[in-house]
Amino acid sequence: MPLNTLVLAMVVVILTLLVALLLGALVRRYPTLNGPVQAAMTGVMAMMAMMSLLVAVTR
Repeated sequence: MPLNTLVLAMVVVILTLLVALLLGALVRRYPTLNGPVQAAMTGVMAMMAMMSLLVAVTR
């Protein structure tokens, strides 16, 4: 894996963790956001699963 790709992957991981931390803080502060945040996370997880399946199939 080239260095540029590795750096890009690490940046994406760090940004994802920061967004998750922010969403967790928002849900803790405003409990009414729990439903929409859960719905959004379910959609994101489904999209990630489909993308990983696509990568596995194309390899």
